[in-house]
Amino acid sequence: MSVVEPIDERRSALRVEVALRARLHEVPEPGAWPGEQEWTEPLYGRVLNISRTGLLFRSAVPVCPGRRVVVVLRCREGHLPVHGRVVRVARGRGGRHHIGIALEALPQAARRVIARLVESHRVQPELN
Repeated sequence: MSVVEPIDERRSALRVEVALRARLHEVPEPGAWPGEQEWTEPLYGRVLNISRTGLLFRSAVPVCPGRRVVVVLRCREGHLPVHGRVVRVARGRGGRHHIGIALEALPQAARRVIARLVESHRVQPELN
C-alpha cells in the first residue's frame, strides 16, 4: 500500500490507499408522509483510499452527488459505520464508479479507527 501523492491537492488530510470491503447505504430523504422514508438496497464495494476527512468508494452502481450516505467499513475492529456526503462520482476502469465521500460528524471511536488505518498504511520514506 502507498500514500496517494498530492498533485495540486486541495485536501488538508493525508490520504492512503486501502482495500477495505464495505457497503454503502443512501440515507433516505424525508418523505411527504410520516414513516414514508425508505432505505434503498445497500451497494457493496471497496474503499480504495481513506483519510480523516473522506474516502473513495468503488461500486458497480453510481450514487448522485449531494446524497447523504452511511458507509459500513469492514476492518480489524469489526463493522464501522461512518456518515458522509457524496461529493463526486467518476467512472473508473472496468465500468466501476468511484464515489468520493466527505465524512461528517465522526464519533471519537470512528476517528481513532480511521487514524489507525491511515497510520498503518502510511509509507515511510526510505533513507539511504
